[in-house]
This record gives sequence, C-alpha cells and structure tokens, in this order.
Amino acid sequence: MSDNYPLATVIMPTYNGAAFIKPAVQSILNQTWPALELVIVDDASSDSTVRIVQKIAGECKKRRIRLIRHERNQGISAATNTALANAAGEYILPMDHDDIALPTRVAACVQFLQQQPELSGCGAQHVVLKRSALLNRLKIMRAEARSAPLGPEEVFASSLFGGMLFNPTVCFRSDLLKLMTVHFDPALSVGADNDFYARAQQAGAAFAVLPQVVTLYRRHGGNASLKNREAALNCRQMISKRAVLALLPDADEDELALHARLVVRDKSISPDDLPGLRNWFMRLLASPPAPLDPQKNGLKSVLALNWNRACVLAGLQNFAAGWRAYAGLPELTPWLPSRQTFLYQYQKRKLTRIFKGR
Repeated sequence: MSDNYPLATVIMPTYNGAAFIKPAVQSILNQTWPALELVIVDDASSDSTVRIVQKIAGECKKRRIRLIRHERNQGISAATNTALANAAGEYILPMDHDDIALPTRVAACVQFLQQQPELSGCGAQHVVLKRSALLNRLKIMRAEARSAPLGPEEVFASSLFGGMLFNPTVCFRSDLLKLMTVHFDPALSVGADNDFYARAQQAGAAFAVLPQVVTLYRRHGGNASLKNREAALNCRQMISKRAVLALLPDADEDELALHARLVVRDKSISPDDLPGLRNWFMRLLASPPAPLDPQKNGLKSVLALNWNRACVLAGLQNFAAGWRAYAGLPELTPWLPSRQTFLYQYQKRKLTRIFKGR
C-alpha cells in the first residue's frame, strides 16, 4: 500500500447474525478509505450467516473479504481474537455484525491517527440507529454539535469509572496488540472490549476520542450488554476497581464499595453518601500523577462529570440536598458541567424512573 493509504482491517465477529449482517457488511464495503480488508469470523452459526457472507464476498469486486469459520461455538471474545490474529492491516477497526458504519468511519479515524503518531488509537461517537434516515441525520448533527474531542488524559482517567471507548467506533494501530499477551478475555461474557482497552492503556497505550459520529448502533433484544446487564455492570466494576487500585493501592473496602455504586449509577445513592464520595474524590485528586496526566486535568474533568452524576442521583431522593452539594467540591469547579446540565440530567433520570422503573 502507498504511504497515503495504509491497509486498514475491519474485524467482524459474528454468531447467528443473519438478520443484520448484510447491511453491516455493506456499510464496510461502502467505506471511502481505499485500502481496506474485512475479516469476518463466524463462531459456528446455526443460521444462514455464512451463506449470506459467502454470497456478498462472491459478488464483491472492490474489497477483500475473508471469512473464517469456527467449527464449534467459542464465544465473541474467542472470535474477536481469531479476527485479530488474521488482521493484516496497519490499523484495526472492530465492527459488530448488527451495526452500521458511516461511510467515512475508517477514513476519519485512520487519517486522525496518521496525524497523531503518539496515539495508539482513537474512539469516536455513535448514535442509536432509527428507521428514519432523516431522524438518523438529525441525531448525528445533534450528537456532533454536543461533542468535543477528548484527549488521552481524560480517556485514561475514565477507566476509573469503567472506560469511555465504545468498541464499534474504535480504531487502533496493530502494534498495540504487542503490549498484551491476552487480548479479548474469553472468560468475560460481556465487557471484554472495555477490559481490553483498559488493560491496553495501563500497558502504555494512549487513546483519544473524536467528536464525529462514525457508527449507527442497532439496539435490539439480542444486544449482549442488554441481555446480560448484570454481567456488563460487574465488568465495569471490575475494570474500575483495577484502575482505582493502580492509583491508590491502599483504598479500603468501604471506599471501593462506594466507588463501585457510583460506577453502576446505583439509584440508592443518597445525600448521606455525598460526604463520603467527596472525601473519596479528594483522595483521588491527591494521588500520584499518572504519566499520561501529570497536571491531573483529565482526572479532574472525569471526576467532575461523576461528581455531577452523584449529585443528580442524590437529588432524586432530595433535590435541594443534591443541588447544594453540586458546588461542594471547589477543586473541580472549572470542570463541572453547567447547572442547566444538572437540571437536564435530573429531569431525564426522574422521567426514566417514572416510566421505566429504573
């Protein structure tokens, strides 16, 4: 490949994806980036997934599609690892078999990383796929207008709360795989992607997040994170606990338990918990600076977002107490969201509890 167009590999693990895989594959074939291959690993599907992919591959003239089949079902992490082992590209982009990549997904991410050689990878934005093309465009415009680029300091600090990299938007250099002997952990039924990116950052990888929307996420009853919500939350807690202990090895069980409740947005968080959370956040702020964030600005930004979240959750039980506590961490004031954001999130969570019971 030329220097301007290095090979990018899109990896797509799939299992019984016949209902959605055709538009997902087509969205990769429609990418504007010219040097592209698609590696699909079928994890022993029992439906027509393989026939659909074979038909598309036979008709495709402009893209390289490789289909690899597992003889027995091994799980999405094993299928992802097989895809990673067979990826030839300098850049690797994970893709779910039920999502839609916007045409510039590969180009936007690869070109950004070409201009940022110090970064190992990047994430970007996504919106939930709707049936109306007009509604999708409006959602994309709204999401991009509200998004800002995030640097590696904030992305790294976000692992304290489970991480912010959304797998179907990520692009990373293939060299990143050399940092770890275990890539996607087969022991995790969900959340292996979050675990992978958190461990990569702890091993020295640096990620940014772009403000562009690059993926339309399809929400349906088969989403692993929705079907296994408890396992997904447990994985976030595991990632956050590991990150916290790397920062503060002497954190006690009460501190870790309180932190874990905030990580999963525990609706029982009350005004009585806020003093403990405030003390805990002050301990995090006093921790040794991380190599990626010596000034701790990324840490302060992430803690501010989560202090806002804690005050909103407490405000659902006592609005006045949550509202007063919002200004109770002056060390985070420059990074706190606006009061309008506090009110918006309070109302959103209140309505969700009324109509959805959570």
